[in-house]
Amino acid sequence: MKNICNFFNFAAVAIAIFAATPIACAQQEQALNLTLLKTSIRTQNDGITLTNNPVQVLPNTTVACPTTAKKGCTLTIDIGSQASYIGTGGNPDTAIVTVSGAKLPPVDPYSTVTMDMIDYGGGEPTVPFSARWMQRGVRAGAHVTVNVQMSGNGVASSLIETVSVFEN
Repeated sequence: MKNICNFFNFAAVAIAIFAATPIACAQQEQALNLTLLKTSIRTQNDGITLTNNPVQVLPNTTVACPTTAKKGCTLTIDIGSQASYIGTGGNPDTAIVTVSGAKLPPVDPYSTVTMDMIDYGGGEPTVPFSARWMQRGVRAGAHVTVNVQMSGNGVASSLIETVSVFEN
């Protein structure tokens, strides 16, 4: 009984410590009242075998924020794919989106997201995947490059990328 009481005392202290400790979390970002300026779409039909090292799955897409967009631009990057042949006990497949250009903040929510869960059953399911990223802070007149990579141990197929440029 004494051990159980010690456990509950420890748990109470741990909860009190965690409750008083601020936890760093990603902040919500938003971009409101945007005007769509242009959209580009790319597809890739071939299956791409993924490795634990990121593999570029689509050619880079370069877009410009027009000089007429006085408040700059915001991008949305949409990626869709199917993941298959995940493999037993393998790493989950991930999608990695980065945008390079002059003095940009990182993409939101995070550059790397998990595409599927690990298949411990040895099956070969095909898992649809889609995600959206937002790139804020693109200055008027700036050209930026969107790079899409994936990693894991499955096969990515039926890829589609949509990059939309919005005026702030």
